[in-house]
Amino acid sequence: MSKKITVTLAGQIFTIINQDDLNYVEEIAGQVDRKIKYVQRENEHFSITAAAVLSCMDFCDDLNKMQKEIIDRNRELFDEKEKNSVLTEQIKGLMSEIQTLKLKLGETETKEEENVSTTEGAYVENLIDSADKKENEQQTVNEENKRPAKKEYVPRNNRKRNRKKAEDINEQS
Repeated sequence: MSKKITVTLAGQIFTIINQDDLNYVEEIAGQVDRKIKYVQRENEHFSITAAAVLSCMDFCDDLNKMQKEIIDRNRELFDEKEKNSVLTEQIKGLMSEIQTLKLKLGETETKEEENVSTTEGAYVENLIDSADKKENEQQTVNEENKRPAKKEYVPRNNRKRNRKKAEDINEQS
């Protein structure tokens, strides 16, 4: 719905038919009036028409500069958005790689624990096999000689220590 709005610009009365709010139109008219008066003060020999034309050119210049600035900022925003998009994809890829590496690390640690357990068990079995072999060899020698086998003298402290080591190894496995 169009309205008739009366404004004063550079001492002249104008009736404007517009759909905008009264306050908005009066605000715009006030800006134009101030600009014309400023141009007239700076150039006293200019007529009102010349001051109005220069004011229009000044407003158009400001408008064009602002439009260019908006376009430049939109380009910058678009470029930043593109950079953010690329960085977001890189972050997603790195997060995926981290998860994969965590899984591999867990698998590796599990395998290492199994290997350590197997190695300790094999070590204990080797000790037992070695002890059994020595015992069997001693029995064979004793049977061949048909005399009672001499026990090798092992000091009491060493026997306790050897038993303690064997028990520790069995507990670990």
